[in-house]
Amino acid sequence: MPRFLCGRDVGRGVIAALTGTPGVGKTTVARGLEKKGFDVLDLHEMVDREGLATGRDDERDTLEVDMDALKDSVLHWRKERDGDTGVVEGHLSHLMPVDRIIVLRLNPAQLSVRLISRGWKPEKVKENCEAEAVDVILIESVRSGCPVDELDGTNLSPEEVVRSVEMILEDAPGTHPPGGVDWSGEVMDWY
Repeated sequence: MPRFLCGRDVGRGVIAALTGTPGVGKTTVARGLEKKGFDVLDLHEMVDREGLATGRDDERDTLEVDMDALKDSVLHWRKERDGDTGVVEGHLSHLMPVDRIIVLRLNPAQLSVRLISRGWKPEKVKENCEAEAVDVILIESVRSGCPVDELDGTNLSPEEVVRSVEMILEDAPGTHPPGGVDWSGEVMDWY
């Protein structure tokens, strides 16, 4: 597997990761971007389609994924773009060969309501809300070395989030620098 520095060595097109904690709105935003003509790769669908799951963590109720094989598949998809802008959507997308990362954020209280409405187990809801509250995906994204935008969708409609992401992709990368979202007050209320 080749080594990547934000995917810069694998083509001309800008490939952006659309990432965030499960439940923050990635799939909804990705569908909105598709309607606007963006080429979007759904990592969850790719894992299913290409049989990249290596097992299941029953305790955490999650799939275990062959990350090297997933990166290879994303690299292949990326090369097919031949200079076109593309979006890789999924909570692992910031770990893929991409040029920039857009991290969607959502207030943990609102996230909890969404995940409960999906029928998630209380332990999994808590784990994901805590991950959102302490910036797990944002920190991983910043550590990647790629340019990162952080977008809080808590008080925005899905259409507003789609427009904001579209602006980041086309006109204004870097307009939502990381560090603008702080859920620490929310976390303190939990204890």
